[in-house]
Amino acid sequence: MKNVLLSFGLLLLALPGLGQRKAIFFDSLDRVTTFELHWAQVVTGRYKTQYDRPSKRRTLVRTTPPEFRDEMAKTEKRIGWPQPVGQPFADFTLPDLAGQVCRSTDLRGKIVVLNFWFVGCGPCEMERPALNELVQRYHADSGVVFVSLAASPLDKLREFLLTNPFAYRVLPTDLAAVKQQFGAFGYPRSVVIGRDGNVVYNCSGTGVGITQILQREIERARRL
Repeated sequence: MKNVLLSFGLLLLALPGLGQRKAIFFDSLDRVTTFELHWAQVVTGRYKTQYDRPSKRRTLVRTTPPEFRDEMAKTEKRIGWPQPVGQPFADFTLPDLAGQVCRSTDLRGKIVVLNFWFVGCGPCEMERPALNELVQRYHADSGVVFVSLAASPLDKLREFLLTNPFAYRVLPTDLAAVKQQFGAFGYPRSVVIGRDGNVVYNCSGTGVGITQILQREIERARRL
């Protein structure tokens, strides 16, 4: 739990004013929206948030290319993971929501993009719409697969995903099992695994430009 809180705390520092939940949030069409969906649009890098203190209003404004590059650089510096790349990622065998077993060994020869999350994780909710866009970019490429390990009970996951769809293949698990098999880390966590089963990229946390960072690493894995 300490690592989860640390991850969320880092995101609070990365996105100024994120803790002001009493603000009124607007989306890119100037419609009232939720705290999570407002910041989800900021995470894409297409918008930045502007806060008007007298009205407590947070609106979205288009970012410029230099602003986006600066924010993505901050994200990349913050979410770096110390595990060296080029090492085998731990194998796993888990059923998905439909009860079909997913074995990491069966995914050899493909590029695997993993995401670790759980229901109630604020930063996970903020990056999910952008990750769905990333899946769509590779929908025609069967050589790139997207899998998520969700540390939440099956019934809770089913209920949550009815209104919050996630385009990754969802494998239910629990925090204790994840910690035992993969070690402790903050949420969300993303890992890109090459065709040989070795880690190409590994990060803990999220922020502006996360999908651009992951896409760059997927493309790097394709060239290996």
